[in-house]
Amino acid sequence: RLRHGLPCERCLPNASDLIKLRDELSPAQFHAAIARALKEEGTYADYDLVVKMDELSASFSSFFEGITGEKPWKEQESWAVRVLSGESFALVAPPGVGKSVFSEVMALFLASRGKHVIFLTPTTLLASQVSRRLRAFSKGLGTSVAEFTSSALKVEKGSPDDSVVVLTSNGLRVHFEELMRTRFDVAFVDDVDAVLRSSKNVERLLRLLGYGSDELELAAKIAFGRLNAVRLARRDPESAKKALLEVEELKTKVPRHSAQLVLTSATAKTRGKGAALLDALLGMNIEGGMGGTRNVVDVKLKGDLVEKAIEEVQRLGAGGLIFVSHDLGSKFAKDLYQKMKEKGLPVGFAEGKRSVKLIQEFEKGKVLALIGMASYYGPLVRGLDLPATVRYALFVGVPKFMFKISDDETNPLRIYQLLWELGTVLNDPEARKLASEIRRMIRPLSQEEFKALENHVKTGKGIPKGKDGEQSYMEKLVDKLSQARGKLSSLLRAEGAVDALKKSPRLIIREKAGSLYLVVPDLMTYLQASGRTSRIGREGFTTGLSEVIVDEEAAMDALERQAKLYIQDMEWREVNDVDWEQLLRRMTLERNGGLGIKPLSPALMIVESPNKARTISSFFGRSTKKSAGGVVAYEVNVGRRPLTVVATGGHLLDLPTPGEGEFGVKEINGQYFPSFTTIKKCMVCGFTFTQGTTCPACGSTYVKDSASTIRALRRMASEVETVYVCTDPDVEGEKIAWDVMMVLSPYNKNIVRAAFHEITK
Repeated sequence: RLRHGLPCERCLPNASDLIKLRDELSPAQFHAAIARALKEEGTYADYDLVVKMDELSASFSSFFEGITGEKPWKEQESWAVRVLSGESFALVAPPGVGKSVFSEVMALFLASRGKHVIFLTPTTLLASQVSRRLRAFSKGLGTSVAEFTSSALKVEKGSPDDSVVVLTSNGLRVHFEELMRTRFDVAFVDDVDAVLRSSKNVERLLRLLGYGSDELELAAKIAFGRLNAVRLARRDPESAKKALLEVEELKTKVPRHSAQLVLTSATAKTRGKGAALLDALLGMNIEGGMGGTRNVVDVKLKGDLVEKAIEEVQRLGAGGLIFVSHDLGSKFAKDLYQKMKEKGLPVGFAEGKRSVKLIQEFEKGKVLALIGMASYYGPLVRGLDLPATVRYALFVGVPKFMFKISDDETNPLRIYQLLWELGTVLNDPEARKLASEIRRMIRPLSQEEFKALENHVKTGKGIPKGKDGEQSYMEKLVDKLSQARGKLSSLLRAEGAVDALKKSPRLIIREKAGSLYLVVPDLMTYLQASGRTSRIGREGFTTGLSEVIVDEEAAMDALERQAKLYIQDMEWREVNDVDWEQLLRRMTLERNGGLGIKPLSPALMIVESPNKARTISSFFGRSTKKSAGGVVAYEVNVGRRPLTVVATGGHLLDLPTPGEGEFGVKEINGQYFPSFTTIKKCMVCGFTFTQGTTCPACGSTYVKDSASTIRALRRMASEVETVYVCTDPDVEGEKIAWDVMMVLSPYNKNIVRAAFHEITK
């Protein structure tokens, strides 16, 4: 029955007709046929949830097409299933794949069904664009849209009682008390990297979703307990195990809420206290980097920065975003703007409050191109979503930043980076070890904690003292940074150190006013900004163009090397290697409804061990790590196909002992029928068993049941088009593969057996 996706004989005695129909019907039609048969038998039970989910998904697809004029693509459909099933999750995908439009349409869909929705954006510019689109989309739906920013609330912008409330992170801070007078059901956070840098805003958002101060305090205890266990792991494993047991006990006290939180991100750089709260309350554990589908032509240009920039805007015309490298400074950017204006080019300089009006003029074609700084949190990099308007990005100078090589540096991250780079070039293992310790200690800090740390390095004030004469965590980190600055001083004063730095092929060193500066290419800003030129559209991904006017060959080489680590097939072209006529014609055609590169449907790959899942996902580039139901999965893109790689963690089912028959095998009329059950593992002593919830060996109730893994796999299988079962090609692997196919068949009928025999490069 499982193999055919059918209920057992007790619920559905006769299923022969349904078995014949399965391959002829769509999954939704098959589910409806099963529901009708169960109703006739009087055993309908909870199967209506399956049918309702099919109906909701179909309603959303129809709603999406009615709003946008196009059907959702396969991965957007899988995101819809997760939202409609009530899940809180992080949607991590590169720029341009349709995260924003999906979130906007889903927000309206839920609002039209009586849900009260928050839509949180990183910038006022983006809030304005989202509000305008939502108001245009919502005509005739009976929904209303309000907009809150950091400025005083205007009457025409609405109220907290409107169906969808659009706000910025600053708006959340300024208007929090006013927003607290109502209860929200769902929150969509567009660009979690920018919005949730403040743990205070995370707390505010959770409060708006109905979480009380007691629950936030409980989450903080869980987060601290996990961090404490990590700290103890090396020096005191037993105490670390005890700390983890205490965390598990606290987790059982976390209440279930019906409110949902959906985060979107391109880089998943959520760290610190805010991320820990989300993990503790909602199980949202995300890590990762940018990769995946990217339909951008990357071109290198040479020449005078100003003259070449003017020449390219004249040649390429409307729809340009011009990014000036951070190290060139804002004065250079403003001078470039003035020189372009003198040449008669209608360009705009995006800064401050005027940016909202300027972008509207850009969208209407009155402004050819916008100029801004190549900054990761800049308004043009993060606050712009105009897929029909933006055609190309032009980087004036390789995107990079530089900082002084000095032992009086006060930024903790720069202290770490300088110490690591100098320790590597000068072959000092002690320096690299100290740098690694600092990086590990800085990683979990929230934005507020990091600012307090930096302020203390500058002023010697603001760090909390430990209790009972013991150093606090921050005091220990301050001591490490003090040691690092001392080490930097000795390294820089060592004989031949400066010459070694200048000659190192690893580093880009710039000498200015008698001081040395380290130049670091800014890959994340490049990928985020250039991604604005290629978006998912009616027929697929539009083609974008990204040009870099190279001002420093070494920086360009370093940028290319870094890019390969994230997107393996990323190719940089010289200007003469591009068929410009064909490229520009294609860009225009696609934005007018022509064909783009179509994304493929998502797939799930299941292996045995978590190490194998991580290793296999790394073959396809930088993966994103997520936690679903306690199971860690890795999301990556194989060409244009989104792929999730997950592990079973070994066997899922075993014969129950004691159980029915002999060793769980029943004999009926001379035939033998094994009866399987889930496997339980004691997390204290490691003993495995099949019956009960208490460990027979040590009496612990801290037990992991493979049923939770099965539930997570079933949910993932229901979200994808195809499931690849890639367990080992041996007897045990075949048993695990068979069990996986059995438990997943009711949720996905496209299950394929595959096996890795050898991995070659």
